[in-house]
Amino acid sequence: MKPIPQHSQKAVGTITVDLQRIKDRLPPALAAYVDEYAPQILALTAEQTKQWLDLARKGDLQGAYQSLIKSMGADELIRQQQRLNDELRQMNYRNYAAINLQRKAAVAFMEVLLGIALAAVSF
Repeated sequence: MKPIPQHSQKAVGTITVDLQRIKDRLPPALAAYVDEYAPQILALTAEQTKQWLDLARKGDLQGAYQSLIKSMGADELIRQQQRLNDELRQMNYRNYAAINLQRKAAVAFMEVLLGIALAAVSF
């Protein structure tokens, strides 16, 4: 997907939707989603955009996400699902690496304890 300019606009009747203005109305943690979902946000009507902003500001991220995916076509939904699957796969790899490191540390600790116990028994 090509990058969306920061000041992408869409005229909706007499209202212009400006992505930067939308980002300015959201907490910084949510503003990044405006760039990610810019095509879907620009496809919303002015009323839908207002409802989406209200949901996002209230913290109803599930509701805000649901309102965006309703405007996606099948190809967009598939790409979105593939992106989410890739993110989950990366999280799983990081978790596996962390758990594996913990196991190795536990085994090394037990080996040290075993060595101490064997040394104590041999005296």
